[in-house]
Amino acid sequence: MNTTSVKKKSTNARSKTTREALPPYSSEPGKIPDCVLAIDQSSTRAGFAVVNSRGDILHLGSLSFSTKMTHKMVRAEIVWEVKRLIDVYHPVLIVLEHVDEYRMKKNAAGVWKKIHNTDVIRCFHRIVAALIDNIELPVYTVPTNAFKAAVFKTSRIGKEGAAQQVSLLYGKPVNHDMADAWGLAACCFCRSVTLHKEE
Repeated sequence: MNTTSVKKKSTNARSKTTREALPPYSSEPGKIPDCVLAIDQSSTRAGFAVVNSRGDILHLGSLSFSTKMTHKMVRAEIVWEVKRLIDVYHPVLIVLEHVDEYRMKKNAAGVWKKIHNTDVIRCFHRIVAALIDNIELPVYTVPTNAFKAAVFKTSRIGKEGAAQQVSLLYGKPVNHDMADAWGLAACCFCRSVTLHKEE
């Protein structure tokens, strides 16, 4: 498989509320509800979810990556899967979790310190750029706390808690990347959430 070239680095240029980002909702008889495609990537796996404006889960799955794969190969796999899902479900936009620039970590003395997410931020910008360069759909991001508070009713929910809730909703076991992908997709239809367009 050919790997994906990254041509540019994306930044948050402007923001839109969900009502501005999504096409106007129509209740016309026979109209297929708009759906969105969400991606949640971790170091060894990516979760994908497609959810429509009625809340139906059209797709929920994940891809696992070998530790031998380069970041470029991982991006190519993600773009390939996104193209496949677009062909099947025809979403109106793509949404990802916006990565925080800093995170808290305990040092050797047990003291919490704020550290810069250098490698994570770099990977985030590159996957966003790969999507923009290869997919003809708008790409949006949502902060972690915002989408979790909107769909899980608390921004402090852990990975296992999120996976358990979505497993009950979906009726099948899901991993935490799939659960977060569902949360990202579902929050797009919450009026309280603002989507940040990546350009």
